Formats: sequence, C-alpha cells, structure tokens
Amino acid sequence: MAKLTGREKVSILAGALVLLAAAVFFGLVRRIVPMDPPVAVPWWALTGMFCLGEILVVHVQFRRNAYSFSLSELPLVIGLFASTPSELVLAHVLGSAIALIFHRRQSLTKLTFNLSHFALESSVALVIFHAFSPKGPFDALTWVGAFLATFVVALIADFAVGAAISLSEGRMELQSIIQGLPFGKLVAATNTSIGLIAVMVLWRDPGAAWLLAVPAAILFFAYRIYTSQREQHERMEFLYESTHLL
Repeated sequence: MAKLTGREKVSILAGALVLLAAAVFFGLVRRIVPMDPPVAVPWWALTGMFCLGEILVVHVQFRRNAYSFSLSELPLVIGLFASTPSELVLAHVLGSAIALIFHRRQSLTKLTFNLSHFALESSVALVIFHAFSPKGPFDALTWVGAFLATFVVALIADFAVGAAISLSEGRMELQSIIQGLPFGKLVAATNTSIGLIAVMVLWRDPGAAWLLAVPAAILFFAYRIYTSQREQHERMEFLYESTHLL
C-alpha cells in the first residue's frame, strides 16, 4: 500500500470531523429547545457576522503554517442566545465558507477541514451551553455555560489545527499546540465577554447594538498589534542567537 501524503491524511481527518459533527448535531443538537429572546437574530445576519469574523483574523506563524485567531466567538455567543440551533450551525458553516472561498481562496482540502471543525465546534457549543439550562443573559449560571462552551470550542480548534499540522508535516507538532493555547484562551475569554455584553444590549435595547462595533474593532486591532510585536520579538531573538553562534 502506498504511503499516504500529508494532504490525504488531512482529508481523512476532515472526514472524521464531519462524521463526528453530524453525530453530535443529529443526535443532540436537533433535540435542543431554543431560547425565547425578545429579538431573534436571523440566520443571514449571523452568516454575515461569521463571514466578517473569518475575514478579520489574526495570524500567528508556526513553521510553514499559520494559526488563525478570529472574532468568531462574538457571533457564536449571540447565536447561542438569539438563534435556533440549526440556524446557528448553518450560519457558522456558510459564513465561514464564504470568507474562506472568496477572501482567503483556500484549497479544497483546507476548506473541507476548516468547515468540518467549525460545524463540530458550533454543535458542541450548543450542547454545552444548553446543558446549563440558560435562563437569559443576566443569569450568572448562563455566563458559566457560555464561557465553558467557547473555551471547549477553542480547545477543539487548537487540537484540530495541531493535528492537521502534524499530519501535514509528518511529525507531531505539540509545540505548535502548546504555543497557541494561552493566547487562544485569552482571545476566547475576551470575545465571549464582548459577546455576552452584546446579548445584554440586544435584550434591553436592540437599537443600541451598533455601538458594540467600536470595541470590537478596537479589540481586533489590539490583537493585530500584539501579534505584530510578538513576531518582531521572535525575529530579534533569532537574529541575536544567529549572531551569537557566528
């Protein structure tokens, strides 16, 4: 039997993630009773938010691969409260697909892999969030459910991307996974907080929701500045070590 290439291994991983996402969705998510928000966010609006979240990403380079951090937790949290489960999963996959196809122009293998773990993430997030029997955005236990859901989603993304990098490179890339964990959890916690605030505003005064665009934009540029400084620091360390060896 011919040895599988890195691309073929990633395709098999993507297929496994698709099967797992389908099992979670049809086995658990379809049974979830959605919340009754005062203002429901339509699926097309969530699709646009997920698309924008995948366009406004922060890239951190690990070897020949880039690990991406996005603002996708914001529409995810909003969708947990103000959308039906099926519409949230659909919006996450469709919005991300639009961004990955037309903006990033990803290959079929990368596109399939990314959409497969996005579908799994939103399905798992729904199961975890509704396990806390959410009563509204002003309940402390509901906040715990939202934070736990986005933290697990971040872990799924970390290990899925780490596994894909390992299969593509042909060796285990544990360092890539470990390096991405702290920043990934910080991003998830911050985005979840902003998302919960957005939901509270929607519950109280939907007309004021547009004001949240300002802190979201500031948050994105703060991430970009941080990663830029981090990459510059790493280049300086590499230059120093090279000079020392010479």
